Amino acid sequence: MRTLDVLSQALDFGNALFDLLLAPVCSVCGERVEGRAGLLCDECLESFEPIGRMVCPTCGSRATTRVKNRCRECPPRPVWFESARAAFLYTGFLPETFYMFKYSRHPELGEPLARLMFMTLRDVFNDAFPRPDFLVPVPLHFLRRFQRGFNQSQLLAEEFGRLAGIECRVDLMERVRYTPRQALQPPERRARNVLGAFAVCDPASVRGRRVAVVDDILTSGSTVNECARVLREAGAASVQILAMARA
Repeated sequence: MRTLDVLSQALDFGNALFDLLLAPVCSVCGERVEGRAGLLCDECLESFEPIGRMVCPTCGSRATTRVKNRCRECPPRPVWFESARAAFLYTGFLPETFYMFKYSRHPELGEPLARLMFMTLRDVFNDAFPRPDFLVPVPLHFLRRFQRGFNQSQLLAEEFGRLAGIECRVDLMERVRYTPRQALQPPERRARNVLGAFAVCDPASVRGRRVAVVDDILTSGSTVNECARVLREAGAASVQILAMARA
């Protein structure tokens, strides 16, 4: 066998071995993913269930019949935001995806999740849900951000804003009080848990403007409602809520 043929076969074997050892796999289930290293496979993506258009006009929960104003999932009054919309139900592989995203240090999932969120909610803006002047991600306390390494809501808001052509302002709100994780609190304590946890850094930039607060997962709505409260008290004309998922 000629030396050139031997070298060619060796190179082909080396490339095949490289592809096998470093094959891109789904960040959630570990299955091989063609051409999307470290992201999501088709099976995981297909398990994400869009909420659809039949929703509560206030909190964005899926509804089986038309809801005129409020539903049983809405936060207790007063509700400081005008309306909320989420892209998907928190079912299928979405909980595992968010666990990997938030707690297993996979910030690279922020971009594809935000793209899915945008593709699902791209037509959400209308007379009832006006296009905001800017997006504001739910801020993390600096200690939790140090522990996690990033703010997942900020990653979603920045990419969603880039795709939608809406400015993302990460400098307008801060978390001034460290709070236990909302997911670990019983529903009746969640509003109290985040009371006074947020502050508006630049009220002049908020006054008279339409703001959309971006969160990753909406559950009781207490966190985004507290964000909306401080924004409205700082002079925001309106506050809407955008989220990736609704639990």
